[in-house]
Amino acid sequence: MSDTNNSLEEYIARELHKIDGIARRTRASGASLEIGDIYSKDWFFECKIKHNHENIIADRDKEIIDLNNKIPINTKKETAFAYENKFGERYILLEAETFFRLLKKIKESE
Repeated sequence: MSDTNNSLEEYIARELHKIDGIARRTRASGASLEIGDIYSKDWFFECKIKHNHENIIADRDKEIIDLNNKIPINTKKETAFAYENKFGERYILLEAETFFRLLKKIKESE
């Protein structure tokens, strides 16, 4: 299990970087002018570790709405949330519309 958000952010950035070649952690972990915790070509990512939770609990107002309110209008980037529970299990949370849009793109590219 991780001690800080850094390892979750590093993991997400590393895996996205393998795909887009530019993904990285944002400066000051999203506290700068950059949006979210990970800079990527196609994604706005927010990372949260829930050290005291067995279950993944997303705070709609403080996490989801907060990130979505920062997103520029007409962006082509998607939003996603990475969570890690007290067991070190990692999960990605997407809105259903985003998930199905991605599946459709994958299917069309086959």
